[in-house]
Amino acid sequence: MAGKGSVIGSGAVVPPGTIVPPHSLVMGVPGMVVKDPGAGSAEKNRAFPDKYVGYAQSYLDRGK
Repeated sequence: MAGKGSVIGSGAVVPPGTIVPPHSLVMGVPGMVVKDPGAGSAEKNRAFPDKYVGYAQSYLDRGK
């Protein structure tokens, strides 16, 4: 069971019965918690998409 806000990395194999704490990053085979950044990181993660949209727009504007 993955806790709220957790991320399971692409290709990770999480064994049955594994309990993933909230806001954790799980990677590998077998899947293991590699980072427990805590609840504060969720706010940062929500800000990243907006930054990248801005970066993309800036890049596109340079081509005009």
